[in-house]
Amino acid sequence: MIHTDIAEILCVKPKTKKKKKTMEQDMKKKKKTMKIEGEVVIMKKNVLDFKDAMASLLDRIHELLGRRVSLHLISSLQPDPANEKRGRLGKAAYLEKWVTKIKTSVTAEETAFGVTFDWDESMGPPAAFVIKNHHHSQFYLKSLTLRNFPGGEGGPIHFVCNSWIYPNHRYSSDRVFFSNKAALSTDDPQYQDKRMVAQRNGKLSQQVFQVRVGKEKEAVQDMLPYLRLGYMSDPAEMQSVISSQGPVCPMSPCMERAVLDQLADYFMRRLSGYPTTLKEDDALLADPSLNPRKRVATRLVRLEKKMLAACLMATVDLLNELPDTTVSPCPAPFAPSLK
Repeated sequence: MIHTDIAEILCVKPKTKKKKKTMEQDMKKKKKTMKIEGEVVIMKKNVLDFKDAMASLLDRIHELLGRRVSLHLISSLQPDPANEKRGRLGKAAYLEKWVTKIKTSVTAEETAFGVTFDWDESMGPPAAFVIKNHHHSQFYLKSLTLRNFPGGEGGPIHFVCNSWIYPNHRYSSDRVFFSNKAALSTDDPQYQDKRMVAQRNGKLSQQVFQVRVGKEKEAVQDMLPYLRLGYMSDPAEMQSVISSQGPVCPMSPCMERAVLDQLADYFMRRLSGYPTTLKEDDALLADPSLNPRKRVATRLVRLEKKMLAACLMATVDLLNELPDTTVSPCPAPFAPSLK
């Protein structure tokens, strides 16, 4: 009897405690996961001829067979050791109700799809996302909006894409949409005035700017008006500055140089933060024995580097276009921050 009691003490009770501990860990783990609802807007032109009707039918068949359109969010805070300590990828999410929503039409039509992400709260707001089209034919991706994500100023996180997404097998690397985040300085005595000007022009005090492959110059030009606003001190000029586009604006040469210098420095800092070069990435990818997860991570990081390098070159080109390259940049105690 005594031996039985000892056995119960040594064997049964520890198991019960272990089970309880495991349940507590599982509950904690579940609490960290949140559902992020999003909306993906695409445009698909289906002309009523045999080829396009067949392509639309094949897309539906691919969908039913599980070959769907997937998206992965990329963390802006939590590093992944396998991804050069860059942002960790979230779980795959899929466009919902493709079969019932896509219609055949003689004109291009926008269609909004729901998408739900399982997201670890500790990963913070996403800085980018990967999209993979496993269907038969291409579609035009307009935007991704994360509606109930507690980021930014409490509003939705919006990725403007405006890009064709072809079937995944046609790409040598993943389609990734990255973003850069700029924020007006809250220490600026004119912060509230600048925030109101930004809002009247569809921008936030913390604004996300997307960068797409092949559209790096456009991304830089999209960022410039917002950055210029942070440098202004004359309320009468704030509206004209943020509504201007490209390298021409009513700013002094020294202030324009300060804006471009800040932007160039930002891209250089991001590029210098990688532990490997593009050449080293190419050598890794050429290794057939490379771990599949490491291969995917290397391809993503390599693509990000190429986009940042293209943004830097676009900024340098604008610097070289300044009327007087000898002008020193103006001091800017309340310049916007870039992340």
